[in-house]
Amino acid sequence: MYRNEPSSEYKPTLSEALEYYHPNDRDDVLEAVLSCQETGETMEVEARRETAAGQTRWVRLRAESVGDNSTDRIRGTIRDITVVKEREQRLRVMNRVLRHNIRNRVTTIQGNAGLLESQLSELPVVESLPEISVQRDSDTQIADPEELEVLIESLEPVEDIDIESLHHRALTIKNSARDLHSVAEKVRQYHKIVQRDIDDSVTNIGSVIENISEKFDDTHPNATIQVKNVTNQPVVGDPTAVQHVLNEVIENALKHNDQSNPIVRIRTKLDQSGLAIRVLDNGPGMPDAEQEIVNHGRETPISHSSGVGLWSAKWIVRRLGGNISTALRNPHGTIVEVVLPQPGSTEEV
Repeated sequence: MYRNEPSSEYKPTLSEALEYYHPNDRDDVLEAVLSCQETGETMEVEARRETAAGQTRWVRLRAESVGDNSTDRIRGTIRDITVVKEREQRLRVMNRVLRHNIRNRVTTIQGNAGLLESQLSELPVVESLPEISVQRDSDTQIADPEELEVLIESLEPVEDIDIESLHHRALTIKNSARDLHSVAEKVRQYHKIVQRDIDDSVTNIGSVIENISEKFDDTHPNATIQVKNVTNQPVVGDPTAVQHVLNEVIENALKHNDQSNPIVRIRTKLDQSGLAIRVLDNGPGMPDAEQEIVNHGRETPISHSSGVGLWSAKWIVRRLGGNISTALRNPHGTIVEVVLPQPGSTEEV
């Protein structure tokens, strides 16, 4: 099942066998094995294993003791449960988005709409206005000056109306509604993409990057998208899926950039793992919560991303058999690297 799996003739020691598991899971596996040997009870534990390509796969180990007084052997099965674990993760993230992000936006909309309604209700209402006679002189209509003066005097002066406050509340409602639509659209796009066999296609990365740079020229006119040393090499992946990943990475770089003229540089480079697409920016640096998503695929109830964009990029890259990572630049900025396999370079895992 794994390319770094030993041959059937190899009989590793317990410490050698533990090397095949993720460092953070080795203690759990060791504890389960020792308990099974000592008590004779069936063990079951979930842990991560690393493939030769650097991918992480979740497995479930079930084993029982078959030893006697002179041996401590156990036998069992290892089942790949990566798909199950990823589905659980997606459900947790989507639940957090529904519970936290959407609830907060709706609360903001309701609060500002209520205050806006209250402020508007304080405006004076003119129930009736005096009539004004109009004299026609050829093509010109002239109101009677005395009647016009009476009309002006009948209007109550509007005082203490904070137009700036009204505008601010209306803008807050508009922005919150836009954010809600953005989250819903990202979720819809992701589900639409993953319903297809996205890893059965091949995409020329140069064409995808060219289309993306043109898109952000329209949506972020003050930003500079620099494309340099980009090769038109093929990568494994549906064009829509690959474009979605790069869209999210670049959009995240621009969205959180505090510079008056944001700069994003896109580079590509071939390495042993496939084609690496590097996105560099001159912003303040990716927040810790989002670095955790990109590098480790995890978040906590306290520290989490504000949306689903980077999560969807992580899930798609993983499904394509690639890898995505990030690091801070010195003195400021972020580099995100997306590595996608090339046709013919993938093997069974």
